[in-house]
Amino acid sequence: VVKKIGGLEGLELTLPDQVTMSVKYPVGGGPAYFPHTYVSGGSMLDGDYLGWCVDVGRVIYQNTNYTADVYSSYETMPDALVDQQEHLDKVNWILNQGFIGQDSSCGGTYTYGDVQRAIWEIVDDEVSTSGLGSWNQCRVDEIVDAADESGTGFVPGCGDTIAVLLAPVSGQTQVV
Repeated sequence: VVKKIGGLEGLELTLPDQVTMSVKYPVGGGPAYFPHTYVSGGSMLDGDYLGWCVDVGRVIYQNTNYTADVYSSYETMPDALVDQQEHLDKVNWILNQGFIGQDSSCGGTYTYGDVQRAIWEIVDDEVSTSGLGSWNQCRVDEIVDAADESGTGFVPGCGDTIAVLLAPVSGQTQVV
């Protein structure tokens, strides 16, 4: 029996096992922690994406090619990959809210630094301020609280964004 599988299960079946990736570091006022995450390797993921970090303890250097394992944020992955994997649904919810540039009740507008810091607080046992640029703890708390309230159990639908995790494993080569 041939069956067409869609949704999250279909995504997991179509993701490649590995890709080559590289990143550009954040810039003030940028749209994401990694404003450019380049993916190549001849797969459906080839392209340039906004990127976020889910593990403060693993440094990714810019202009460096990495071979990376690929995981859907809804599939089972190695325990050491993300400290709080059970909260990746909240990260997906955050990525679908378009926080950056929206007004905050704390004053000002949400920045990529606010979003990145909120992601770390939700899924990482460590948090950092490295590369965050402008951020504010009150705005971070608003994002985390909203994700706790509305993001638990979130499943992206048609047209939504879904986080795909790229875990560098080897092959560091400088990109010139």
